[in-house]
Amino acid sequence: KNRLRKTDTLLKIGRLINPLLDSNQVLIRATEAAVYLTGAEEGYLLLVDSQSNTLYLRAAQHYGERKAQSYHLPIADTVANTVVQTGKPVLLSRSDGQKYKIQTGHLAKSLLNVPLIAQGEVIGVLGVDNQLSDAVFTESHLYQLTTLADMTAAALASAHQQTELRQALVRRTKELATLQTIAEQLGETSEFELGARLTLALIVQTTNAEAALLAWYPNETAAAPNYISYGSFTEFSLDTRPEARHRRRKWWDEEALQEVLIRGEPVHEHDLHQILPPDRLGASRSRLIVPIRLQEQVVGAINLESSVPNAFSDEDRRFVTIIGNQIAIALKARLQQQKALVQQSSLLPVLQTVNNAIWFVDTDMRLRLQNDAARDLLGWPSSEVLGQHICDLVSPHDDDSRKLCNLIQEAITKRWSLPFPPNMTLNTSHNVALPVGGRITPVMQGTRVTGVVCAFWERATPQSSKKVEQEFANMASHLLRTPLSFIQTSIDLMEGSDLAPAEQQVLLNKMRQQIEQLTEFTNELLKMLNLDREDTKINLQPTEVLPLIEQTLKVVNLNDPRYTFTV
Repeated sequence: KNRLRKTDTLLKIGRLINPLLDSNQVLIRATEAAVYLTGAEEGYLLLVDSQSNTLYLRAAQHYGERKAQSYHLPIADTVANTVVQTGKPVLLSRSDGQKYKIQTGHLAKSLLNVPLIAQGEVIGVLGVDNQLSDAVFTESHLYQLTTLADMTAAALASAHQQTELRQALVRRTKELATLQTIAEQLGETSEFELGARLTLALIVQTTNAEAALLAWYPNETAAAPNYISYGSFTEFSLDTRPEARHRRRKWWDEEALQEVLIRGEPVHEHDLHQILPPDRLGASRSRLIVPIRLQEQVVGAINLESSVPNAFSDEDRRFVTIIGNQIAIALKARLQQQKALVQQSSLLPVLQTVNNAIWFVDTDMRLRLQNDAARDLLGWPSSEVLGQHICDLVSPHDDDSRKLCNLIQEAITKRWSLPFPPNMTLNTSHNVALPVGGRITPVMQGTRVTGVVCAFWERATPQSSKKVEQEFANMASHLLRTPLSFIQTSIDLMEGSDLAPAEQQVLLNKMRQQIEQLTEFTNELLKMLNLDREDTKINLQPTEVLPLIEQTLKVVNLNDPRYTFTV
């Protein structure tokens, strides 16, 4: 019955310890259980530090205390060290009242130490002792404490796994938030250098890095990389010559960085002081360099440094590699933007020679160029509209403007030219719906679309034509009536009054001028009537075709600069 009762007690203790997720709570409860099971005056639990191989007191319940306390103190315990080295329990009891010396200032009449074993390795010691009482520990106590030690080791392993899982979850959540922030910064920031600097700051905050460096090639033909750094080691220098003391020093190892840029393989050093020669040692102890790849080409690298050994883990390398992929995408966009700017700068002079209004819209649906004709037609200054999304510019709530956005997107996606739909209107800067006709043509660079050219013009409507006719009729009536009225008035004046011959001659000269103006205007009307009846004669004249050919070849050369034409 006594054994069954003790077994039942052990099972209850196990059910209390195993669910604990905090390692410190496991240690405290195990120490309290050891004192309870053996009736000892004191109980303690020691763990081995894997780095220094030193025993640390992690929990203890001293004489007269009702609960155990958490500790983290190095301790020199000869008996416990023996248990760790041998992996076997130690039971000491004296009946003569003499005490054993366990450590300096710590004597006991009896003690019992058992090893904590996890995966075949001693990770600590669970012990009890009596300093005042003459009670001795028995084999039954040894069995109970050994069983408790096994349950404690299992509970510690479980709690450690749970802690690692929680830490991994917290880290992964933090990484995802950081990656999202980096993606937004690289995507929204027009200046790549500013986005890269913010990215390095986030990397330093997320990892154990004290300094970070981004090296990247600014274009496809660059021989040397550009650098952006965040943080530094002021005492770390590759150039230790006295004459170089006042020069600006690089805190990173250029040789190691160039090796990654050339080979394309990451470098992960846990302690540089163990591998580098003395002349290359500095404040940095840990190093992580990850290449940035764009498809199969190395376009840069991210270098992290820390003054602490073993600062970077495999998770850090994975995390930085993902960031490198995001930077590669941003670099690709930057190179494309540079090419587009070069193309746009060469395209603008050609667009200015066209009488129609011209917009150049890139693949992100942003207006990059407009000629003077477009500015004059719609009234939008280039300084205000260039860089804006085309849908926001023309009017986000206008159905016709939405049609234009859809047409531009369709032309980019399908790579073909599309006409404006009938009855298309665009809003001017004065919010006036202007009827326009036009066409959208994609601009190709090899097999890739770099944008579209939108050519448009004001379209005549039946209402506008009628208005023009009315205005023309009013103007013609005025031009006809004015000279006729003058002639009629002059005749009446000459007939009804006695004018001197000189005065009559003045009136006759003015009447002759009015008749000449009337004849000229009548001839112009007859010419316009002939045009309307399509009776116009075609008059062929020689013209210079060489300037026209040269202008055409310029446009062709913009679409495919690989070919050269000579006229």
